[in-house]
Amino acid sequence: MKNEPLIAQPNRLGTKREGHETLELPSLKKIDWSVVPSQAPKCVKISHWDRLKSQLPSADYIIVTWTEAEWNALDFVFCDSNRDMPYYRSTNKNQWKDKWLSYSLGYEEARKEYNIPPHAPSCEADAWGRICMSDVNGRNILLIKSEMHVSTDGLGIPLLAFVERIVEESSPRVLFTIGTAGGAKVKSRLGDVSITNAAKFCLTGELAEKEYAQKEFSCDWRPGADIQTFVSNLLRPVPATQDIFKTLIAELNEKEGTDFTWKDLGNDDISPDNLGNPQATFLDKTPVLTTNGFEVATTDGNYEKYAAMEMDDAVIGMISNDHNQPFGVVRNISDPVINAGLLEKVQRDWAAHIYITFGFYSSYNGAIAAWGAIMKQS
Repeated sequence: MKNEPLIAQPNRLGTKREGHETLELPSLKKIDWSVVPSQAPKCVKISHWDRLKSQLPSADYIIVTWTEAEWNALDFVFCDSNRDMPYYRSTNKNQWKDKWLSYSLGYEEARKEYNIPPHAPSCEADAWGRICMSDVNGRNILLIKSEMHVSTDGLGIPLLAFVERIVEESSPRVLFTIGTAGGAKVKSRLGDVSITNAAKFCLTGELAEKEYAQKEFSCDWRPGADIQTFVSNLLRPVPATQDIFKTLIAELNEKEGTDFTWKDLGNDDISPDNLGNPQATFLDKTPVLTTNGFEVATTDGNYEKYAAMEMDDAVIGMISNDHNQPFGVVRNISDPVINAGLLEKVQRDWAAHIYITFGFYSSYNGAIAAWGAIMKQS
């Protein structure tokens, strides 16, 4: 329906309706790299590519991201920073995607072996994901938009096989996973970035029977000293305003039949008054929590011991540990802690509203932090 309010399904993997469809939100303005100073990353053509036969190219570093909004921000920072990128909506044509190549070597066999359900994103793409190369001051960076996910692909979790391929075919110095996340810590604000070298599974339902369902993985990778100072001039506040939040609250009330106000739903971690100085913080050996459902951290600190809440990274950690592969996790806070006094369903819907509306902008900060972590490597 044309006048139906935007209500996102509670899933950080995104929905068919990513980006707010009615709000006029600003573009990401082109990046002035001279403030660092640094050369702009530039796209590098991958020659003689055959999506069904070609192995992944070797790379100094690999960055894997997961959702459409994250993909927009990743391409913007590493390939297209010399021009504005419009606010993401699923109806945009996004011509920049044309340079991203499908990677399907072995995918058809895996689809049958793992009985990947037909609604899974990889089935629609007929690929593990899509790839692009970037040059960052002489470092070769393989960028990957994954179509594989723990929560969508069935009990076999074929994402494990995909990450095996990534590590074995490309052998990077560091394998990064980046993207949107729920804030786990009170005072992790909308647009902040949590960087870590650890991830833990928290799998429920039928996946709880997996031997690794509650296991934690870590490594000794670190982003380099003073990562916040290094990237601070490039990080940007999420353009949230009280008027935007009024619109989101009105949509939530229409869906729930409630009369919530900012007093009920707002807190310091999403207040526009507090978003002007986003932080990129390294949390050594503090794991992100990988769940197979949409879990929400609340203001009573129920998940305070974690770096963030997300839905895939422990797979990266587990396979990396198996191969003695250094890995880094860079998660932007797209939906900070939610008020503990709300009903669980309201908590999830409100978190999803925030994520869908602002994930495009918080993902920019995550991509910049990943760029900074690579630049700081010796």
